Amino acid sequence: MVSSNGGQINNLTGDGFLAHFAFDENLNDHAIRALNCAIGIRAAVEALNYDRHYARASTISVGVGIHSGEVAGGYVGLTGMKPFLLIGDTINVTARIENLTKEFSVDVLFSEATHSLIKGRFKSMIMANRKVKGVSKKLTTYWLTPGSKPYPIGKE
Repeated sequence: MVSSNGGQINNLTGDGFLAHFAFDENLNDHAIRALNCAIGIRAAVEALNYDRHYARASTISVGVGIHSGEVAGGYVGLTGMKPFLLIGDTINVTARIENLTKEFSVDVLFSEATHSLIKGRFKSMIMANRKVKGVSKKLTTYWLTPGSKPYPIGKE
């Protein structure tokens, strides 16, 4: 899902991952690509859960947090392995948004910054503002509502 939407997985985080969609290139459609990826992940999980339900296995849920902003990045390490590391407030806010998916019991949330970049191309619903750790003001987030369809890249 990530690479087919022009993104790269930067870091594995236990049962999750951090991906970016515009670090190496100046992609002005990174928000669209990230939301298209989330729609693909949602569809894959729904298909998996359909099969698991009929096999009488427990279903799984995901939480996707999307935020747009500046990051710093580079190769960090001593000798041997030198992973590419992304740091900055944008990364921290994204993690907080992903955590809010549990509080709101939704699968995909994105920030006001991302919302301003997609210009109504996806169906979404504004969520109640929330105060989160490390952010001075309450966050406004949007739920990518079920039935949202991928937006064709290059139609901007």
